[in-house]
Amino acid sequence: MTDTRTLYLELIKKCILGLIYQDGSMHQCADGGSRDVVEGEFDAQLREGGLDWPTQAHSMIGLKRLQNSQDCIEKILTSEIPGDMVETGVWRGGSCIFMRAILKAYGVDNRKVWVCDSFEGLPKPDPDN
Repeated sequence: MTDTRTLYLELIKKCILGLIYQDGSMHQCADGGSRDVVEGEFDAQLREGGLDWPTQAHSMIGLKRLQNSQDCIEKILTSEIPGDMVETGVWRGGSCIFMRAILKAYGVDNRKVWVCDSFEGLPKPDPDN
């Protein structure tokens, strides 16, 4: 029998990744650098590996990476490692939403989840700095 915590976190993962409604993917056109984006069909294998850009989902990291995040956070909690959590490079915020869900599922209310993004990507390397 599956416990309520596991059912809750599995449902949250499916919602964050767009697996419930199987929203399609956005693909960049391969026509010499065009920035046009076209919508494609849902592909479960691509979504599992985080290899597509969902049109509606809150994360593009995929099921494998989301599960890895869960495993790491649960290890932190069971090992009683102190501290807050952070997501850097947010896109739509799905990973930090999932972090909050894990903390909620474990009844943790003394940790914050920080969200950081440049909204412009990383700057080009500067050897002088």
